[in-house]
Amino acid sequence: MSNPLCIVANFEEAVQTSQDEVALIIEDGRSYTYSELDDLSTSISRHVAAMIDQLDIDMGDNDTPLVSVMMPRDVGIIVSILGILKAGAAYVPVDPAFPPHRQSYIFGHSRCHLLVADSECHQKALALGVSLPPTLIIGATTGEIDGGGAENPSSNEELELKRADQLVRLHGGLAYVL
Repeated sequence: MSNPLCIVANFEEAVQTSQDEVALIIEDGRSYTYSELDDLSTSISRHVAAMIDQLDIDMGDNDTPLVSVMMPRDVGIIVSILGILKAGAAYVPVDPAFPPHRQSYIFGHSRCHLLVADSECHQKALALGVSLPPTLIIGATTGEIDGGGAENPSSNEELELKRADQLVRLHGGLAYVL
């Protein structure tokens, strides 16, 4: 497994040196610069960190918060994974193409603290009939936080949204769990 600190640090270095260069081209031809991906992933990392803080989880000395990600392959999944890593958490992929029994098993046994999904995948996850963690809804094709998602933290709750560079990142922490 890769060290998430290296992944984030390498990406942030690329943002500094190549911010206006194309970093990602989606199958339909849309492209995103390093700067655009950084902005989107930082927004997600702030929300993920705030939601984890709100849960007041006792993680111990070396544990890493786990965040399920259920989204089609588009810009949303890329910025979600980057945002989760920036928040000092690890991601657990739940492929929307997996059979429902496999998705149920992952949700039931991974002990994830949060779920990041687009609205369609969130509805599919709810239909599984398993207990789901709090959910952050992301636009799969935009990578932006869906303000209309009922389970997103609202500004009315006055959550302190942390800057990604202020988050504690554990050296040697997990990046993902399969």
